[in-house]
Amino acid sequence: MNKFNFVSFTLRLLGTMTLVLLTYNPTGYSYFHWVQDSLALQGTGFGAEHAFSGVVMLIGWTILIRSTLQSLGALCLILAAAFIGTLVWLMTSYGVVEVESSTAIAENQGNGA
Repeated sequence: MNKFNFVSFTLRLLGTMTLVLLTYNPTGYSYFHWVQDSLALQGTGFGAEHAFSGVVMLIGWTILIRSTLQSLGALCLILAAAFIGTLVWLMTSYGVVEVESSTAIAENQGNGA
């Protein structure tokens, strides 16, 4: 069994962030937007490349969720989700993140804020 070190942590973090940001991000370049745009176009529609990419992402999400449940357990996963949800709520209540803008976080990071 391999030791867990900084490199393995970094690789897991990068893989997770890649999966999350490929699934949906506010910039408009994500699987969600790709499928949405293809369904809006007349004639092209949902194709084999959309289905294949969706299955690959579903496999990635299954691995991610199963490993998270095994490492944290259901209770800690619920507590982590509650923590993140209330943190976002707190940030919106203090005006750090604007609710009206889906790109508020991306815009703030781009401005160096």
